[in-house]
Amino acid sequence: SSWDELNRKVAQRDSKIDTALLNSGKFRDALKGMIDWLVDTEEMVAQQKPPSSEYQILKAQLQEQKFLNRMLSDRSPSVTSLEDMGGELLSELEESPEKAQIKVQMDDLDRRWKSLCGNADKRKQELEDTIGIAKEFHDQLQPIIEWLDKTEKKIRTMGSVSTDPTQMEV
Repeated sequence: SSWDELNRKVAQRDSKIDTALLNSGKFRDALKGMIDWLVDTEEMVAQQKPPSSEYQILKAQLQEQKFLNRMLSDRSPSVTSLEDMGGELLSELEESPEKAQIKVQMDDLDRRWKSLCGNADKRKQELEDTIGIAKEFHDQLQPIIEWLDKTEKKIRTMGSVSTDPTQMEV
C-alpha cells in the first residue's frame, strides 16, 4: 500500500539523517584535529630561517626539511580520508547552511594542505640546490682557514718586534 511505501521512505530518510548526523560529528572532530595540526605545522614552517650559507647549518636545515616532508607524507592518508569523509557527508546532506559550511571547510583544508605541501617541496628543493654550492665553497675555504690558523700560531711564537727606529738594525 501507499502508506507502507511512505512509511518505508520516511524510515529510510530518518536513517540517512541519523547517519549524516553521526558522520557529521565524526567529520567535525576529525576536521578540528586536522586543522589544529595544520595550524601548528604552518606556524613551524613560517618560523623556518632562510637557507644558510654555512655548509654545516645548511646540512642540518636539509635534514629538518626532509623530516618535515616525511611528516607531511605520513599525514597525507589522513587528509585523503578526511576529504573522502567530507565528500560522502556532502553527498548525503541536502542543501543547507551546514552543507555550505562543510563545503567551505573542505575547500579551506584542501587549499591549506596543498599550500603547505607545495611550500615544503619548494624549500626542500632550494636547500638541495644550495647544499652543493655550499659544500664546494666549504671544501675550498677549509684549507685556507687551516693555513691561516697555522700562520697565526707561527707569528705568535716569533715574539714582538720593536717599532722604535733607534732599536732597529739595518
